[in-house]
Amino acid sequence: MQYFFLCLGLLVEPLCAKGTGKQFGRGIYTADEFGKSLAYCSGVKKNGNESCCMLLCEVALGNTHMVTDKTSSDYRAQLDTSKYQSRTAHGSSIPDPRYTIIRDSGVRMPLGEIIACKNAQHLTH
Repeated sequence: MQYFFLCLGLLVEPLCAKGTGKQFGRGIYTADEFGKSLAYCSGVKKNGNESCCMLLCEVALGNTHMVTDKTSSDYRAQLDTSKYQSRTAHGSSIPDPRYTIIRDSGVRMPLGEIIACKNAQHLTH
């Protein structure tokens, strides 16, 4: 059951998954910090030990709609898919952008240590 995504792909709200968050509506959520994602992982207990799996993905976000304020009108608005393919929001911490590598293809790899996000207004995750 844990590996059904290998056959079906990533699904929005599969029946077998525990519901968490949905701060920005239905969707597949990704994070650029291990600690943020770990908070949403549920474990499997066996012989008194708990283990969990995390999937490391390269994510193509397309044209991104940036949300900077939880109180803005577009915080929970339906994403205008004629303009955007994804929504991005920074929480209270981010990888230091000074150490983000941008490859020739345009792919960005955040490699910096986690720092406080100066632009996050009322967003927590």
